Amino acid sequence: MNERIKEIIENSGLSSEHIDGYEAGWVVQNQAGEIIGYTGIERRGKRVYLQSLAVESKYRKLGIGRRLVEQAYDYLGVGDTLIALTLFWNNDFYRKCGFEKLDARRIKLLDDVAGRPKHKYCSAWGKRK
Repeated sequence: MNERIKEIIENSGLSSEHIDGYEAGWVVQNQAGEIIGYTGIERRGKRVYLQSLAVESKYRKLGIGRRLVEQAYDYLGVGDTLIALTLFWNNDFYRKCGFEKLDARRIKLLDDVAGRPKHKYCSAWGKRK
């Protein structure tokens, strides 16, 4: 995995522990070609988890996060659900991206991705294709 991507993820306070297991990932670059944003996905059947959504701090609030979410969503097949497990301060972002609030307790029991200890305090949001 690209060291710059790991740096962006970790600078955003997220874990890069599972990135080598992502099915796909997307980057956004600035005009100089430097990677400034990243997200990846992990699939468990029709549940596709949005992972490591991170944007370099000086580029936040410019629509880059939304663009990354849209790229991940466009990748899905019919019947797939894109799921975001996030802390409360991101809830409004996912709502604005068209996600609906899910029962986080139920989601966290479904598989190894949602059940990870790092998701213990996360809310769950989903967007079905």
